[in-house]
Amino acid sequence: MLSRTRLFLKNKSREVVLLHGFYLSYMLILAVASVVDFFSEKYTDAISEVIFLFVCIAVSLYYYRTKQTRLPSLAAIWIAALNLYVLLYSNGFENHVIIFTVLVPLAPFFLLSLKEALFQTFLFYLFLALLMYYTALMHDEHMLLHNSSALINFGYAIFFIISFGFFYHISIENAYRKVKESDQHKEILLNEVHHRVKNNLNMIASMLGLQANMYDDDVKSTLIASKSRIEAIAMVHQMLYQNNNFSEIDFKTYTQQLASLVRSLNRHEKEITLSIESDDILLPLEIMMQLGLIVNELLNNSFKYAFEGRENGEIKLIMKQTGNHYLLIYHDNGKGFEDTQSLLQGRSLGVKLMRLAIKQLNGTMEVANMNGLTYRIEFTHD
Repeated sequence: MLSRTRLFLKNKSREVVLLHGFYLSYMLILAVASVVDFFSEKYTDAISEVIFLFVCIAVSLYYYRTKQTRLPSLAAIWIAALNLYVLLYSNGFENHVIIFTVLVPLAPFFLLSLKEALFQTFLFYLFLALLMYYTALMHDEHMLLHNSSALINFGYAIFFIISFGFFYHISIENAYRKVKESDQHKEILLNEVHHRVKNNLNMIASMLGLQANMYDDDVKSTLIASKSRIEAIAMVHQMLYQNNNFSEIDFKTYTQQLASLVRSLNRHEKEITLSIESDDILLPLEIMMQLGLIVNELLNNSFKYAFEGRENGEIKLIMKQTGNHYLLIYHDNGKGFEDTQSLLQGRSLGVKLMRLAIKQLNGTMEVANMNGLTYRIEFTHD
């Protein structure tokens, strides 16, 4: 339960975390209080607490479905307020429930803007004052409501709560504003870093491309392959700053762009179709760079060698996620390769890069010759 709660609250805003905590805490209090009041034979209190518990559950379900925060925040405040009014009235202001009249008004300062929090607090105490006045009329000898010293002290407590909530709200807002400004500054710097890294890598790749035109086909092919590898890495940095997400990259979007790049570098007349099936998978920079190198090598090998003597071909790439386990399946329907074991142990630079990338991922790679080559790559990532 705790792990699921942490997962839900991860990277959530302050308002969402507080609202989530308020509903969980208040529903737990209502559940415990209703049981205690039932066994204490305070059936009126128990029934009211059960009713408000179900109201809380209904509002929280609405919140989870709509992802709104303002209406559920107002509902949370007034569910607690109305429940408190009912308990105070049913008990004639005679028990410890009065203590919560100085605690419930803190909720608006946690969940709402300052202006709205002050307004909701004013409404809360206005209705409370009317309820106290009505109860005082009904009870001529009430120890609290007809005691001027007690009412003055109660007013001091209210003043303290409102003052504390006011200054708390201002301090938290200032702290979050400074954190937000700092984060924005860091985002700008990270954006610039990734942009410059991408530009520098593309410059190196362009130099390799220019130099490739000066040599024969074998050397040219080697330089073009190096150019492709560098551009595969550059594309990772490009996606990081273009999507304003400096921690994770969408696998399917990246592989689609990478496939277009590899296709442009391997110009020929063959009709090769490529399909990518992937779950909605976001992966961090270090993982994506290793996968990018692997997919780049596989695509280049398929375009160069798999379809020799054929006019068309098909490449299929599948990526699946189960928890923290990932499975990448790459298949082309080319001519295949008989000795798949020697293929995995090859000494070419491309195969060595793939083995190194698999090692960095702490994963495994298998290859089978089934109507072409099929690669099966598995790894885990928390």
